[in-house]
Amino acid sequence: MILRIFIFALILLQSTLGLTQTKEISTEFSSLTLQYNSNEHQLSEESIKTLKDFIGKSVQAKDHKIQIESHTDQVGSSTANQILAQKRTQAVKNVLINFGVDSTQISGTAYGESRPLKSGKDEQSNSENRRSVVRIMKPTTYYLLKGTVRPDTVTKNFSAKVLISGGTFRDSTIVGKDREFSMYVPVGQKLNLSASAKNFFSQSLAVNVPKSQEISPVNIILKSIKIDKVFDINDIKFVGDQAGVLPESEPALNNLLRTMQINEKVCFEIGGHVNFPGAPLSSGKFFDLAIDRAKSIYNYLNKNGIDPKRMNAVGYSNTKMKFPNPRTEAEHQENRRVEIIIRKCDQISKTKK
Repeated sequence: MILRIFIFALILLQSTLGLTQTKEISTEFSSLTLQYNSNEHQLSEESIKTLKDFIGKSVQAKDHKIQIESHTDQVGSSTANQILAQKRTQAVKNVLINFGVDSTQISGTAYGESRPLKSGKDEQSNSENRRSVVRIMKPTTYYLLKGTVRPDTVTKNFSAKVLISGGTFRDSTIVGKDREFSMYVPVGQKLNLSASAKNFFSQSLAVNVPKSQEISPVNIILKSIKIDKVFDINDIKFVGDQAGVLPESEPALNNLLRTMQINEKVCFEIGGHVNFPGAPLSSGKFFDLAIDRAKSIYNYLNKNGIDPKRMNAVGYSNTKMKFPNPRTEAEHQENRRVEIIIRKCDQISKTKK
């Protein structure tokens, strides 16, 4: 009896700490749409072959579930169309069972004419509305990720948005007065988490929820936006000796874009820097590279709707290296960077004249 009480207390403690807060959610793995002739419910030979190819190895995957939903056009009475949709669902189910799919893995729904793909009543619209959609659902374990988002300064009425995305997964939540958040996220996936708030610079970080389902709470501190404050964008990576941005920079670029979308009245300078120990450059390839990299970020923001009047691209060449005599690769990397400097809007307009 004492042992049972101890085990129950341990489970309760783990739940409180978030270590056992998981749930299974069926997510769509893939889907197939099958079409019908008017007023028919049996599958054509071509559709049967297509369905067999689609199901493939899912027949052996006992943890997979198959959902069928069937629809009709809007020709005829709604009662007759509901019965026709039911027949279509049953016909697909029968074919799947013939393929060897266990009937307990299959569920079906008939919507009749209630959920048309196309609103028109012409033959093209009717043809697209006569369909069965077969979905393979795969169970995914989700873990309750917890964390906090806090401002670096004392702020009243602080509110932030947390966005988590990766692969086909995407979810968001709002952080309120308690500065805390919790979200169910898929286990075993590499995710990107970003937090953003008005008057603060957005921050993002990589989150990998291991299959052990144990991960420490995520704690983020957002830096306030102030005139002349400098923000290093270290996660924006460039092609070697070029201005082209590498694909892995996408989260950092999105983060920068989100910052400027939320803070629509903020003006800023994009500063480009290169790693070139020695005397300050006044011309040449690396002198041009600094401004070209700044312009690359400028063009990205402009393309995504940021008003060019709010920003300016400046090349600092090698005049502001963090490490004038770099000794490690990390120090070289720190010198190769793009910075965002918050400026007064009239400063930006003057420098652009």
